[in-house]
Amino acid sequence: MDFNSHHTYDQAASDAINEAIDDGLRRKRDNQPRRDYLGASSVGHDCERQLEFELAGALKERDFEAPTLRKFDIGHTLEELARGWLIDAGFDLLQWTKKGEPIRFVQLNGRFKGHVDGVVFNGPSIPGLVYPALWEHKGVGNKTYSGIKRSGLKKNSPGYYAQIQIYMGYLDLGQTLFTVTAAEDGEQQHLIIPYDPDAAQQYSDRAVRVIKSVDSAILLPRPYKDPSNYHCVGCFYRERCWRLS
Repeated sequence: MDFNSHHTYDQAASDAINEAIDDGLRRKRDNQPRRDYLGASSVGHDCERQLEFELAGALKERDFEAPTLRKFDIGHTLEELARGWLIDAGFDLLQWTKKGEPIRFVQLNGRFKGHVDGVVFNGPSIPGLVYPALWEHKGVGNKTYSGIKRSGLKKNSPGYYAQIQIYMGYLDLGQTLFTVTAAEDGEQQHLIIPYDPDAAQQYSDRAVRVIKSVDSAILLPRPYKDPSNYHCVGCFYRERCWRLS
């Protein structure tokens, strides 16, 4: 008599439940309304043509699959945990205005905008930190966490750097308290990033350029020389892009 045979049934049930969850994640992804604006979280991407495709609502050749969608949800959960930890530590951290609206910026008639994770208005005395400061959070894997710890935010994650510079520029904030949480064990880094007006202007100019090009039906040049570049390999618009001039 095999007293371990139930493990086969347990695994089959687990696999079926996971597939049902993955189907639900994909349905949720597919039912999200198309973003009709350029977001601050995207403008740091080096390929302006990809930003054009996204803004214009071009049909994607593929999309994020369930494992990545799970990571996104984990990241949102880590953000809420990190927010609570900071509040419990005595930081006056808000993400909503007194009118109950998200703290955000809106430019170019709503074509370029973004809402922030929060603003720290007051808190404990921290060396180098001046209030009020933007608060931005990212929950990341070990590789990104180690890379930021080793090389800093600007070098390791230029897209995140661009995002916070845009926020600081439009919200008139001089610093960002950038919190990075490791998904594996909850270890954190808290980086104090100063406002860089030149970088903010650079990325703001990029947003204007992308929006004007979409409106004029002009394709901006690719920054990469061939489709085998790893940026292109991961792009949702790769085949269409390389069919065009």
